[in-house]
This record gives sequence, C-alpha cells and structure tokens, in this order.
Amino acid sequence: MDPPRFRPITPAMNTRFVAVAATILTLAGLAAQAAPAAGFDPGDFDVQIDMGMNGPNGAPSCRDDGSGGQVCTTSQEASASGRAAKGTVRNTSRNLSGSIETACDLSMRMRVEVRIPRSGSAAKVTEFGGGGDMRCSWSMDFGGGTTLTGTIAGEMKQGLASATTGYSQAHFSVTVVAGAGEFAGYVGSGTWDERDEFPLMHDAPSGPQAGSGPPPGAAPASPPPSTAPSGATRSLASVFAAAREGGAMKLKLRKGRPIAKIVAPAPKLSRTDTRTVLRVVTAPGATCTASARSGAAKVALGKAVDADRNGAVAFTGKLASLLKPGAWKLSASCTYALGARKGAAADSSSVSVA
Repeated sequence: MDPPRFRPITPAMNTRFVAVAATILTLAGLAAQAAPAAGFDPGDFDVQIDMGMNGPNGAPSCRDDGSGGQVCTTSQEASASGRAAKGTVRNTSRNLSGSIETACDLSMRMRVEVRIPRSGSAAKVTEFGGGGDMRCSWSMDFGGGTTLTGTIAGEMKQGLASATTGYSQAHFSVTVVAGAGEFAGYVGSGTWDERDEFPLMHDAPSGPQAGSGPPPGAAPASPPPSTAPSGATRSLASVFAAAREGGAMKLKLRKGRPIAKIVAPAPKLSRTDTRTVLRVVTAPGATCTASARSGAAKVALGKAVDADRNGAVAFTGKLASLLKPGAWKLSASCTYALGARKGAAADSSSVSVA
C-alpha cells in the first residue's frame, strides 16, 4: 500500500483559512457581547435606599443628671408590612444605572442617649444601638426594558464604633426571581452587605456658656427645658439620617425560568399581628393562588395579582386572623406571561403562629 499523500498548503489556501477563522472569531465575539454567559457575575450593584428611619418617634425624654446637666433619651421603633421605599442602583461593570423600589416587612428598634452638660463642653452620645430584621421584595429598573426582580431577607444592627462614631451594618441574603432585557432568562442569588460609620452629634447642643450661670453659692442650674430637648432632637435626627441602608449587592446569575419566592411572613407570627399578609415575589404581572395547611386543616388564602407589574404579589387576608395557633405550611402557585412566553412557578414556606 502506498503511503498517504498530503496536499501541500498553498498561499491561497492559507489566506482563505485566515479569512474564515477571522470571521468565526468575530461572530463569536459579537455573540459574547450581545448576551452574558450561561452563568456569570454581573459585577456589584451599588444600592442606596432610604428606609424612612429619618428621626426619633417623638420628643426626647430628659432628666437631671445630678450635676446641673441633663440626660436625654429617645428611640425609634418601626414595625411594618409592605412598607414602600425607593432608591438608586448603579452597576459600573455593565454601565447600568437606574432605580430600585422595595416593599418590606420589618421590625426595628433603636435607642439613643445624649448627655448635655451644664456649661462649657458640647453634648455627647453615651448610648447608641439597636437593630432588627427585614424581608423585602425589590425591583430594579435600568430603562430600555432591562429589569431585575427579587427578594432580600436579613438583619440590621446599629451601635457605637467609638466615643464619637456610630455604625450601621446589615447582612441580607438575596434571591433573583426574574430578569428582563439584558438580563432576560436569568435568575440567581447573592448577598447585600453594608457597613457605614458616621460622626455622632456633629451639630450637638451644649449647656449654657460660662459666665451665664447662677451667682456664686447658688444651686447649679440645668439647661432650660426648651433648649436641651430641642437640641437633642436636632442631633438625634442627624444620627438617624446617617443610619440608612446602602452598599454593594453581589449577585451570581444563571440561566433559568422565573421562580417564585415567599418573602413574608417571617418564620414566627404573633397572633396579635394585625398587618402581616402573605407576599410572594415572582415574574412581573403574575397571578398567584395560595393556601395554608396544618395537619388535616387547610385554609384557602385566595388569589392575588401583580397589578403594578413589579413582581410583588400581596394577598389581602391578615394571616394572624386566618390561622389558628400552631405550625403551618404555606404554599403559593403563580402563572405569568413574559412576552409570548407563558410559565408557572411555585414556592412553600413554614410559619409558626403563637
């Protein structure tokens, strides 16, 4: 048998090969730019949201500190179902910027104590702390039809970083239930962490200045009642304003159909709760039905529609009034249409009513 004979590569053949290879590589590059990979890191989303914790619930309560000064305390408490908030979001990796809207179930408490001396030195914060938990639906809109929809759930904490500095930190788990436009056909998960430090009492009041006190031998005078509380209110308002939520949301996206996620209620529900409803997050515009089961008992929770097309589906029935004490399994089934594509998604969670 004769050995195989190889046809030599001529310059013309080499030119054609280079041209074909270049075309293939160019098309591949364009395709890679047009759509993200099957699973990809889109880069950090810088999220800033004002959750509405902008000041104390009321006027501070002040008392004499025994040396002519005053100690003023105030607090901020928030407990809500479906509280709406807005903010901004930016992703420099993909050159995107837009808005974010949230609806949150939250329970938070913060307490601040301020010491206001009789004269001379400025007031200072001697106690600053608190925290709570939050569960939200969120929807990002970058314009041009590019959106992301999902949930966050986690805890927040505030405290003293030093004698003159406070901090606000949070850690949330993130679920991406649907995307559109540049993120069409993607779901995923991630985290949203933030820690901010800020000066306390940068506009702090002080007591009466030296030389304005009582005559020698007289009892020391406390700051005028109208001065101490109002000054404390101004300073405390600045503290609350600084303790807002913001930070980098880190997401890992993957190809997948939209999913459903029950974001509320929390695992424990008080029978005295008069606000919490079942809230589900899924593809925008969905219609969902839900039920609750405990042993042989079953309660139909009805049907709800995402009329605002932001992915958040809220049922109207107050859960604490519908469910007897005990352990319940909540189930939700949703249908949606994204353009010409229709689909369905479901989720379940557990809640203990006591």
